Amino acid sequence: MKRIIGLLIVTLACLRFAGAQPDPDQPLAIPPDRQPKVAARVVQNLLMQQQKAIVQSTPHGVFVLRNGILALLDTQTLQPKNLLELFPPPPPPPGPQAPFAAAPPAPVNVDRLYPASLLPFEDDLLILIGDHLFRVDAAAVKPRYDADLSGPFGQAANRWRELATPPALELKGDMLYIVRATQMCVVNVREGKLLATVQLPPALQINAPRAPQARRDQPADGQPPEPPREVTLVGTVLQQQDGAKTLWTLSTAEDAVYILEGDGLGKLLATPNAEGIRARIIGTLRVDENLPDFADGRLEIKEFQILPK
Repeated sequence: MKRIIGLLIVTLACLRFAGAQPDPDQPLAIPPDRQPKVAARVVQNLLMQQQKAIVQSTPHGVFVLRNGILALLDTQTLQPKNLLELFPPPPPPPGPQAPFAAAPPAPVNVDRLYPASLLPFEDDLLILIGDHLFRVDAAAVKPRYDADLSGPFGQAANRWRELATPPALELKGDMLYIVRATQMCVVNVREGKLLATVQLPPALQINAPRAPQARRDQPADGQPPEPPREVTLVGTVLQQQDGAKTLWTLSTAEDAVYILEGDGLGKLLATPNAEGIRARIIGTLRVDENLPDFADGRLEIKEFQILPK
């Protein structure tokens, strides 16, 4: 009886697999319920390769910063005097799984993994990690504030790529200027207040890093390219630099980037403040051999709908 039941289970599984059809509106082969987990794991793997320690000597001792953890050490013995976790610990893993179920992925706290910067400010420390600016009391080793610097571009689907670029900083009085891959902002560090965020001129932009993975719609060796297909995609409209050319793109939540084309692009760009808007776009998706490295395909716009941020 057990053998018969086992054969039935295998047969049903095979039939289900054979009958599965790809979703024409889904450009990724990863099932939708697994995409956020896979994306987080790819981001973590990429950023873990970039972690560097930062050392800052002060009258209170030597501070060491890495992975969102700030330690104060004695200047002579290097014995730890204090430790500060700048980010909350990741949530615990899910409870026990059903028999034979796949093990859940380890919790990922991406924020602490972004390239960090540390600057002395009066008797405090300024620590920039991703979209977080911390002002830390150096004597007490306690944060005075955790300022959110995400600004108008914080909801962009590929925001992590912007934050994965080590920033350039300039502190002048109370003003901290931060330059990233394609954006720049200024912060009043005394108050922890974001004053302005702008897109850099195209000539000053660089392509932000992306995860080392194959292009999503790239055919296997020896296979013909996938034919154009109708899709509906949701993402953030952003500019990307391709050499001397400025391209308009749609960045999706799965970290896919599609070059926007067609007559509908002019109508989309007629929208006030088109840079950074979220949109649902219906169009024709195609892949060719001349795509820039940052792009996953070309999307010819037929219809679009502006979405709230």
